[in-house]
Amino acid sequence: MDASSTTRQLARGEIAPLLARLTDRNLLVIPTVVTDEFPGIETFEVSIQDGKIILTPLDLPSADEVRDELAARAIAEEDVAEAVKWARSQG
Repeated sequence: MDASSTTRQLARGEIAPLLARLTDRNLLVIPTVVTDEFPGIETFEVSIQDGKIILTPLDLPSADEVRDELAARAIAEEDVAEAVKWARSQG
């Protein structure tokens, strides 16, 4: 019997409480039935609210998508270097 067959499906997108395991390397193992609800998502924002760990899926753009956006805005590599130099001088 796999984990998905023991999960009680509630409303669409809702899953009955499951256990996640913290490994000795401080990694949190989330059940596949949960991560399957977020196809293509590899990054989650982690926060704490009222003593609970909250994971919010982030759909971050790929490096190629960022490069394409910079090119569309005519932002060159030199512009980025200058912006980094300016930002570091502000601290």
